[in-house]
This record gives sequence, C-alpha cells and structure tokens, in this order.
Amino acid sequence: MKYVTRTLICGLPAAVFMLAGAGRTDTASSHTKPSPSVTAKTEIKEAKPAQDTLKVAPADSVDDTSHVLVRVQRLSVSGRPVNDTLLVTLQTAGRTIAGFDLKIATVSPYIRIADIFPGEIEDSCRWEYFSAKEAPVRDEPGRPRSIWQAVALAQTISDPKKPKCYGFDREASILKIVVSNSHVLQMPETTAALFFWWEDCTDNVLSGPSGEQLFMSRNVLDYYPVDIAETEGVFPNHKGALRQCVSPRSANRPKRLVVFHNGGVEWRSGIIPPDSAQSGLK
Repeated sequence: MKYVTRTLICGLPAAVFMLAGAGRTDTASSHTKPSPSVTAKTEIKEAKPAQDTLKVAPADSVDDTSHVLVRVQRLSVSGRPVNDTLLVTLQTAGRTIAGFDLKIATVSPYIRIADIFPGEIEDSCRWEYFSAKEAPVRDEPGRPRSIWQAVALAQTISDPKKPKCYGFDREASILKIVVSNSHVLQMPETTAALFFWWEDCTDNVLSGPSGEQLFMSRNVLDYYPVDIAETEGVFPNHKGALRQCVSPRSANRPKRLVVFHNGGVEWRSGIIPPDSAQSGLK
C-alpha cells in the first residue's frame, strides 16, 4: 500500500506535482473565462460569505480540532436545460492552504463537465500554478463516466521572504466547474452528483504554506445518490483516503482534517422562490 510521504515540492508531494505535469504552462491566464448562459433557474445552497479579508502566510499552527471544509456546490434546477457553473469552495477555519490536488468525478449520464477554471482565491491572490484536465476513464459499469484532476500552487518555488496571499477569512471558491446537459434530449426529474474521487493516497490532498504538512480527508458527505461499485477499504472509492495512507511511523504524517461535501445538480418541477437563488460566492 502506498503511503503519503514527506517528499514535497512546493508544499505538495512530488508524485502529486508530477501528476499535474510539472512542465506544463497551464495557468489561470491560459483559460478564457467562461460567461455561461444560465438557461434554467437555479437554487444555490450556499451560505453568504462574510466581508473579504486577504490572508497572508501565517504559520501552520491552528488547533487540530479545526476542520477544513471543501464543498461542491448544489444546484436545484426548475428548467430542463443546464449550461452553468458550479463552485468548489474552501473554508479553512483559520488554517492557511497554499496548494491542492483534487479529483472530481461524475457517473450520471445526464450531466457532463465541460471545463474547470481557477476559483476566486487563485485569481485574486494570483497563485502561480493551475492545471485542470480530464483524466482517462475505464468504460465499465459502476465506474465514473468522467474524472477531472485540478492542481493549484500558490508558489512554484518556495520563498518564505516573499509575502503571499493565500486566500480570504471567509468561504471562497477554488474551482469553477462548467457543467452542461446539452447532450440530453429528454430530461427526467433526477439528480446528478459531482463527487470527490480517490484512486490512490495522493488524491484530494491540501498543503499548508510551509510545505511541511499535508491535510487529508476526515469525512465525506453525500447529498445526492452516487451509483458507484465500491469495495470497502480499497481504492478506487468516493469515501476518502484509506487508513493505510498515513504511516504511523512517520514523524510528520498527514493530518486528517478535511471534510469533503459532494454536490451536483437536481432537476425538479415547480417554481423556485425568488429569494432562494441568492449567493455571495464568486
């Protein structure tokens, strides 16, 4: 079984950095920002954020009872067509995050991920590296139809003397997922989950600014059904990193402090109340 090790590059494991493609030049500027045309009324089930406050590189010294929350947004759609953007948000509870490697998948035939763009944190703080790409999948029953990997780093070369913006003292987006059901001719009332996906110990990890600490899954919450064939205690799965991913012999082992909230899209009939679509997230 593969352990997460202390071999780090810019705050992420070397294996994670290589998976991102170290020679690539994918950055926030390499994408043209989408202007999605929302063709259906949507309900965004997210809390309104507090006032913006830029966060600059404190030490990795927050109490271990404070959990990091990573959420995929949930949309409730009254119209049938969907060409919209779902946010993946980060809430740190005072902890500073300087990099991440996330895998997000879908198994539903009613939705597809068209693209993934940097979120508000990477754009506002001008993080130095971003890559999002679709991974190859096996065309088998009970497996995801689509898997995307997104990797971001605040700094590609660690420089403790260089002041750096890592985020905000509020919940803010780290990914913008463009989803569509334009390929579907007839839509039933149903749900389509977008969920975090683990194929090995290096998936869905976050890093602090010093590069000396990794944060892994503590819990994974579903809101929509995920029709995946899984075996308890083995990869791949959508339930989190395995126990074997953290070596008890490691002096600086990863901390299980991240609570992942899966999301997705729900199609339903009826009219959504006007005030139910309010959201302050960007």
